[in-house]
Amino acid sequence: MQAIQFKNFSTEDFTWKWDGIPYTFPAGSTMFLEDYKAEHFAQHLVDRELNRKNVPTNNMMERAKFGKLCFPTLETITPLEAMQRNEGKTEDKKDDTEEEFAGLRKEPMVRIEVVADKEKKEKKEVAINRKEPLQSN
Repeated sequence: MQAIQFKNFSTEDFTWKWDGIPYTFPAGSTMFLEDYKAEHFAQHLVDRELNRKNVPTNNMMERAKFGKLCFPTLETITPLEAMQRNEGKTEDKKDDTEEEFAGLRKEPMVRIEVVADKEKKEKKEVAINRKEPLQSN
């Protein structure tokens, strides 16, 4: 299994479920996902955008155009590398400047977390904008 880069190319947030759990991708966001999940979300994002433009979803020429927008690069990486990149990490190498400025980030992180809604008795995934990485136990 490989991970590929998926992009919500639209100007609106996109939410769709995988295995009963909703995933939300902020407008314009890019993240690495397992290849099969990226293909699943791309199919439904393309459907949504074609419907908004009143184009039949079986129009293969238009599907191909929109489909390309979902995958800005052909690069494939391992799921572990995908997790690290999605969390804003690069390589495991550290240098003095990384330690000195460890608490600073240039831009906020977007992280997807599973949260339980006790009233509805369900779990859902939400995107959380953070200025600092989450602390791991």
